[in-house]
Amino acid sequence: MFENGYYEKIGAEIFDDIPDFWSKYVTHCSKYQICFLMGLIRGKGMKNILEIGTSNGVASLYMLKAMVEGGGTKNSDFKLRSIDIAKDDFIAKAVLSEASKTELESFELHKGRTAFDIENILPENTKLDLVFIDGGHSHPHPLFDLIYIIPYLHDESLVVLHDVMGLHLRPNAWGESFIFEGWTESKYQNYNIEGKHKETLGCIKIPKDPAALRENLLRIAKIPMRAAPWKWDDCRLGFDKTHLDRLCEFMKRHYTENLADEIYQALLKNYTTYMEEWLLRVHETRFIDHIYEKYWDFESRLLKLETPKKSWLGRIFNNPKKSHPDHL
Repeated sequence: MFENGYYEKIGAEIFDDIPDFWSKYVTHCSKYQICFLMGLIRGKGMKNILEIGTSNGVASLYMLKAMVEGGGTKNSDFKLRSIDIAKDDFIAKAVLSEASKTELESFELHKGRTAFDIENILPENTKLDLVFIDGGHSHPHPLFDLIYIIPYLHDESLVVLHDVMGLHLRPNAWGESFIFEGWTESKYQNYNIEGKHKETLGCIKIPKDPAALRENLLRIAKIPMRAAPWKWDDCRLGFDKTHLDRLCEFMKRHYTENLADEIYQALLKNYTTYMEEWLLRVHETRFIDHIYEKYWDFESRLLKLETPKKSWLGRIFNNPKKSHPDHL
C-alpha cells in the first residue's frame, strides 16, 4: 500500500515544526505513529476524519495541526470528529488546552458515545477519508467499530488501527491485532524511520469486492471472545445481546441481509459460549494480566539498576556460561 517510511517522513517534518506536545502529555501513541497519521492527512489532503477513542486528545491535536494550521486548508473544509465512551474532563484535554481557535472550529467532540451511536453523529451522506480506531481493544469491540464505519467510507478511504501485532500488548487486548493480522486485503504496518523497525500502528483498506469483505469480516467475527483485561462489567465483556441485535439491525440497513445474518450468527454463537464460560475466562485473564504486570515491573526495575554487573542478574547476563535458563 505504501513505501516504508514515506508518510512517516512527511509527518516528521510537520512534527518538528510545531511545539512538542508529545512530551508534554502522556500518550500511548509513539512519535512515529503520530507522524504517520499527520503524514497521511497532509500527504493525501484528507479533509474528513473520524477518531474512535479520544483519550486526552494528543493524537487528535496533532491531526488537527497537520492540516488546519500548516496545510493551507480552509477551516470549513476540514473536520475531525472524535468519540469516546468516557465523559470525564480528561477526554480531549490536550486539544482543549492547546488547539488554536481555528483548530477548535474544525474539531467535534462526542463524549459518552461509541460507534453504536454513529448514525446520530455523522450526517447521513458523510464520506470519511480516514478513520483512526483506538477505542476498546478487546475483541470484538474493534470489529464493532469497523462494521459501523464501513458504510461511511469511499473507495480511497483508509482505516488505521492502534496496537497491532505487538508482543507488548496486554493480554486479550488483541482486537485491533486480530483485524490487522487476519486481513487478507491491502494493508500496511507503520514504520519507525529512526529505528528502522515496524511500529504497532496498522493501516487497512476496505476491499471493493463484496465477497472479499464478507470473508474478512466473518473471519474476525468467528474468533472466540475472551474477558477484557480491565473491568468493563461483571463478566468483563462490555456489551450484551442487545448490542448484537442493534448491530444486526444496522447491518441490515447498510449491508446485505445475508451478510448481516452471517455476522450476527457468528457473534451470537461466540457470545453464548462466552456467557457459559465467563467465570473461567475472567480468572484466566486475571492471572495472565498479573504475570504481565509483574513482567513490566521487573523490566522497569532492571532498567533502573545503576551497576548491573554487580547484581545477580547482571552477572548472569554478562557471563555466557550462565545465560541458560537452567542456571536461573
